[in-house]
Amino acid sequence: MILFVIIAKKDGIECTRPYPRIQEEFEKFKLKVSHIIWQFESTKVEFLHMQVYMQLNTRMTLKSIKELFGNLSMCIEAIKTISLKAKLYSGKLYNHCEKHKDCKCDYYDLTKIYEHCDETCECKPARLGKGELPKDITGPFEFGKFREIEKHTKTLLRPEEYKNEEYEPIVEGNKLLADGATPLEVFKHNLEKVRYSQNYDGIKKIYEDLQQENKKEIHRFWRPVTIYFYGPGGSRKTGLIQELFSEELYDKPKIQRSESNWWNGYEGQEIVLIDEFYTKIDWDDMINVLNNLCFNVEKKHSRFEPFIAKYVFLTATKPPEEAYNFSQTGKWCDDISQ
Repeated sequence: MILFVIIAKKDGIECTRPYPRIQEEFEKFKLKVSHIIWQFESTKVEFLHMQVYMQLNTRMTLKSIKELFGNLSMCIEAIKTISLKAKLYSGKLYNHCEKHKDCKCDYYDLTKIYEHCDETCECKPARLGKGELPKDITGPFEFGKFREIEKHTKTLLRPEEYKNEEYEPIVEGNKLLADGATPLEVFKHNLEKVRYSQNYDGIKKIYEDLQQENKKEIHRFWRPVTIYFYGPGGSRKTGLIQELFSEELYDKPKIQRSESNWWNGYEGQEIVLIDEFYTKIDWDDMINVLNNLCFNVEKKHSRFEPFIAKYVFLTATKPPEEAYNFSQTGKWCDDISQ
């Protein structure tokens, strides 16, 4: 885990570039280098400066590292912080403010104000050209797979070492998820702050779990809009509904031979199809489904799910009054109409 810094004069010296800018150049280093990120920066005294963070596959001496990159004059320092902070620092957009001694302005977002900072902070662009040159010239250039080294060592960091400004975008993303933002919205919000390429599936799963948790807290107080399709078989009643709503639709399975009436697969969908409904749901459950009171549908293995559909599609080959054999249930016409 090494942080590299190399400095060469802007004028009068031919600057060398030992680090890769394209994948093909990285290939010759990757047996010994697992990850590298670097960019060109300019200093106050007009020196060209390459800010680099690198992770190695194996232990190497300082001499062997310099020989690997063909530059014996490079300065090499072990990092004095956590690996993620070192990585973010080596690809930063801005330097810290020079006006205030303890300024901790954000390296990527100048709208964020921290302790010891205020609106008078002057944070200059860190990259060569002050933001006017394209990234294919200035960088950052990043190759390989980044590892949070601390997770693979016995070194325990103090809690306050984790509470730095580079972690704030991650915390913000967590709060956005908790407030109902989608993983894509979180990704776009932190586009230049957090690398989600390795854990996007993780935040997607968190989002899905949060959505499920929120649905279980909903208490129905409305009657669903009920749309009744009836007509001869083969008239594409079901096909039309499926084409209109596709993945948003929950299609209720038939009653099992054991007369169990599971709602397997129902996860709080707001659009429900009960195709040939008199084969899938009895009269008493139908009343509960179409009512405006709380009702839990049963899933296999004794699990229950709140029924919170807002639209219910019923299909049949008969009009509503002929759908059930009401002469055997004792229901009168007024009850059926209701």
